Amino acid sequence: MEEKIVVRKNTYRKEAIIVALQRYLKNYWVTISEDETNYCIQFESKSGDNVGVSENEFNNQLIEAEFIYMKSMESLPIRTTIMKKALEPYHGENG
Repeated sequence: MEEKIVVRKNTYRKEAIIVALQRYLKNYWVTISEDETNYCIQFESKSGDNVGVSENEFNNQLIEAEFIYMKSMESLPIRTTIMKKALEPYHGENG
């Protein structure tokens, strides 16, 4: 059995959709397709049972994934600086 959820491109990034989908990969085969305005996420049960993916639950996962993505982008400069400083002994001060 299959289920399809449509997500507008102007609402969520594809990266957020991929992060949100991690929760479902154990039980479902997942396909993402897209057109000019939407992403279409297709769920197919690995066991052959009915798909139990709630669109509301998936939307909450998307919001959480978008938050994680935003925080990741906010912290990128500090993480880059920390990694550069941590690896400096291996590459010298000019590397």
